[in-house]
Amino acid sequence: MHRLCVRLAIALLAVAATHAVAQDVPIYTDGLLNGFLNYSYSALPDDGSDFNNAAPFHNSAPSIAFTGDATFNAVSFAHPSATYASGSYFGLRFFVHGGGTGGQQISLMLQTNGGTTPVLPAVVPLDAYIAGGAIPANSWAQVDVPFSVLAFNNDGSFDRIDIQTADGTQPVLYIDDVSLTTTTSGIQNSIFADSFEPELLFVPQYEAHSIKVYRRVTNPAAGVADFAFLRDAPLAVGIKPNALAFSPDGNLWVVDDGAESLLRYTLQAMLNDANPTPDKVIGPVGNGNSIIGMAFFGAYAYVAQTDFGATNRVLKFAVADLAAGNNVSTALTNANLATPAGLAFDAQGRLWITNNGNNTVVRMSNTSTGAVDKIGSNTSVGARNSLNNIEGVAFDQYGSLWVGNNGEPTISAYADWQLNDAAFGATVPVYQLDIAPGVTVPAMGHTGFVGGLAFDRNGNQWSNYEDTYSVLEYALTSFPRGGGMPGVGSYTSTPEPILGNNDVTTDPGFGGIAFWPVPNTLHVR
Repeated sequence: MHRLCVRLAIALLAVAATHAVAQDVPIYTDGLLNGFLNYSYSALPDDGSDFNNAAPFHNSAPSIAFTGDATFNAVSFAHPSATYASGSYFGLRFFVHGGGTGGQQISLMLQTNGGTTPVLPAVVPLDAYIAGGAIPANSWAQVDVPFSVLAFNNDGSFDRIDIQTADGTQPVLYIDDVSLTTTTSGIQNSIFADSFEPELLFVPQYEAHSIKVYRRVTNPAAGVADFAFLRDAPLAVGIKPNALAFSPDGNLWVVDDGAESLLRYTLQAMLNDANPTPDKVIGPVGNGNSIIGMAFFGAYAYVAQTDFGATNRVLKFAVADLAAGNNVSTALTNANLATPAGLAFDAQGRLWITNNGNNTVVRMSNTSTGAVDKIGSNTSVGARNSLNNIEGVAFDQYGSLWVGNNGEPTISAYADWQLNDAAFGATVPVYQLDIAPGVTVPAMGHTGFVGGLAFDRNGNQWSNYEDTYSVLEYALTSFPRGGGMPGVGSYTSTPEPILGNNDVTTDPGFGGIAFWPVPNTLHVR
């Protein structure tokens, strides 16, 4: 790994010598800079923003005083005559002061086209990106939000930044020294901006108690897989990794179905240590039940839990609690849950769950209560458009929902416009990708079992086949996508060269494969 880093450093120095490098762009330092304007807003006559606040200040006066009101107002910086490419910067950096109380809840939204069309349909909560995990009282804290965690791709642009209240009326908050930054100081595990950091694929090995790591190949030759085997990271005997997910701070979380626990490993340990040891162990969290999928969104983590019978729930953890080693969760329950397996968030921050027990996909519109407002259930088993023995789930760059429909076997897709249809419960998937059945493993008695789905930063789909011990890549160009999807039908797609039996040698678990850096591939149409 040391030699790998040296080669990367040399290569990047060569690039820097021949190409202009983006510079930090100050937005507010004792006043607005570089053509940015105050577009702060509220439904009330007073938007709650004072850009000339005398004290407290971060380095020098003035600062911005921001009073949250019930209309969810925002401090807004706009540059109507220029746009900024997200791929040119690491992210947004600013400093916050909680006054005498602290604990204020704020979110971030980026916009484009003069502030009329959001780049992000979702508002991203910022607690997970604040030094110390929350806005402190009577002191300043640094906030670093990597653009790699936001829901647009490296070609995305913006001309407006909104720092918005996330919890209605709240005490005055102070903001200072706001800038677009190209540096990653203070951000754990970030090497370079998302465009340059090498992409890695992590695959769980359920029975072998290990994680296999693959690295993207630069300009692979024809017939060569896009990712090559990098290393095997053996875990302690008894650990059964069922799914993988990266938290916002860049640490890898492993769902250990053996001890019903959540294990945190640093990225450095996964890439360098002969036998990585978790630095956080949360659990047991299963209460005697299996834990399957895991997903992060904003300041929270979500884990699917089931006893394959009456107990079906999603456990919600605050990221700050996990980082502190606290086993504190809220159980989200709903009668529509039955063996919840895969978890995925759409760009609006809504949680989608595949239920292996009743062949439905449900959407939790309010993940604080577990309320379900969308149900997809084509359960006529055996039909081409049925949902049958579903498990893996992921969103592509166009906002389409993809489901590992194992009993058919297909991978079914619902276009973004279908997901908002009031009649979604009777909706037929707009796209069916036939998958090769492979060989039948006698112990499992099935074929083509897609335990997990994921999309890389280029928008290509990766499918984890549990029974053939392989991970297949389907290229972006090999099947219709997004708004360009045709009518309902059957399509056959030949996978790219696979990571097959020579590398993925044991059961890859329930398929929670994960990419690092976490891809940010949502296209704005």
